[in-house]
Amino acid sequence: MKRLFVITILFLFVLAGPALAAGTCTQAAVVSDALVRTVTFICTADSSDGSYPATAMDTASLSYVTGWQLLKVSANPGGTAPTPLTDFTLTDGDGIDVLDGNGIDLIDDVTSQSSYPQNDGVPVLQPVVDAWTLAITNNSVNSAIIVIKLIFTRK
Repeated sequence: MKRLFVITILFLFVLAGPALAAGTCTQAAVVSDALVRTVTFICTADSSDGSYPATAMDTASLSYVTGWQLLKVSANPGGTAPTPLTDFTLTDGDGIDVLDGNGIDLIDDVTSQSSYPQNDGVPVLQPVVDAWTLAITNNSVNSAIIVIKLIFTRK
C-alpha cells in the first residue's frame, strides 16, 4: 500500500511538471495565398518570473515555410502587456539570428511593432532551410502575452 502511495505521488509530479514549466509558446502556420505564408507564435510568460521558453518551429510550421524566405516580422502585445522594450531573436539551425539584432527592443507594451531580417546590417530575405528557434528575453511581467508573426514570401 505504501509503495502504491509513493508511485501515485511520483506520477502526479511527473504530470505536473509541464504545467510548472516556464511559460508557453504555441504556433500556427497559415497559407494566405500563393505568395505569402505566415507562422504565428502566441507566447505567455511564466507566471512566477516572466520568462518565456525558447521555442523551435514545429514540424507543421516548418513544412509550410521550408524553401520560403522571411520577409517581415511583427510583435504585438497581448491582453497582459509585456515589459516595454522586450527583446527577441529568431535563430536558424546554426544559431545565427536571422534578424541580425532587429528583434532587440522591438516588443512594446502598448503598440505593435514590425521589422525585417538583415545580414551584417543590410536588409535581406532569409531563406528557411531548417527549423528556427524563437527566444524572448528581458521581460519581467508575469503571464505577459506576446504574439510574434513571421511573414514569408516566395522570391
